[in-house]
Amino acid sequence: MNIAELKPSEDLAVAELYLNRELSLLEFNRRVREHAKDPATPLLERPQVLCISSTNLDEFFRNPVARLHEQVASGRAGRA
Repeated sequence: MNIAELKPSEDLAVAELYLNRELSLLEFNRRVREHAKDPATPLLERPQVLCISSTNLDEFFRNPVARLHEQVASGRAGRA
C-alpha cells in the first residue's frame, strides 16, 4: 500500500506503517555483525564492532524478549 493512496484520517490506522521495535533491534544487530564480517572493515575495528553488537544483544534479552514472546503468543508479531 502506498502512503499516497491513504486518506488523511486513515494514515495512523495502517499497521504496515509501523515497525516492530524488538524485531527492528534484531535486524540492526544483524547488520552490525555483517559489518564486522566485511573484509573492508579494518581488522582491529572488528572486535569493537562485535562488542557493540554483544552489548546491544545483552540489553535486548533483558526485557524486549519477553515482550516479543507475548506478541508471538497473542498473534501480534509483525514486520521487522
